[in-house]
Amino acid sequence: MFKSPRSIVRFILLLAHLFWGVLVLIFVVGPDPERRNQRDWGAVQNWMARLCRILGIRVSIEGAPVNGGALFVSNHISWYDIPVLQSVIPTGFVAKAEIRGWPIIGWMAHRGNTLFIHRGKRDSFIHVLEDMKRRLKAGQNLLVFPEGTTSAGDSVMTFKTRFYEPAIEDGVPIQPIAVYYSSPHRSCAELAFVNSESFMAHMVRLLGEPYIDARVRFCEPVQTPGRDRRELGEMTQAEVEQSLAALKRQTN
Repeated sequence: MFKSPRSIVRFILLLAHLFWGVLVLIFVVGPDPERRNQRDWGAVQNWMARLCRILGIRVSIEGAPVNGGALFVSNHISWYDIPVLQSVIPTGFVAKAEIRGWPIIGWMAHRGNTLFIHRGKRDSFIHVLEDMKRRLKAGQNLLVFPEGTTSAGDSVMTFKTRFYEPAIEDGVPIQPIAVYYSSPHRSCAELAFVNSESFMAHMVRLLGEPYIDARVRFCEPVQTPGRDRRELGEMTQAEVEQSLAALKRQTN
């Protein structure tokens, strides 16, 4: 299963860090996601930053997230988009409901401000939209992956904009983000969590890498008043495509 001493050591550290994360979420972070304060988010972000270091992920940032409540939209390459992005942004996520059932990780994601949607169920979609509205009105950030699935990082799939509506209704800005990965021996496509590879197999493969460079670029925020979902989708997708191309050029 583990092919190097590095991956074994990292796996042991990962298990200990997960246990520490459970304690942090129980005893430090407040249970109400709509009332998370700076201390709560600081604890979550510090835990995520340490998780990135254990995984061997080195995060570099261009630009900066907007202040105040915002809806962030990003391309999606792997499950480790979550720790990378939450280490630099105090934000919750919208994710597929299957994750909620994962042992330990599902509970931690729930306590870490993730909203879960059952794909194909309209009632679940409406419920998530209502939760998004409440959180954005409360000044909390949210992040969605409009592609709806992971990609190899070589291009951006068409953005689906159904989760843009709460930001439009409340006049909350939408900020696009581009993420790109590389390592000494693998391209972004080889690091991506795609096809039929299992979560465990992908994680073990990741633990064996000397390090992974995660490049995050914050694009200019897009103001929502006076714009519809289609226009906002085209604008944000174009911003991510341009930024992704720039990150790839920097790597190559």
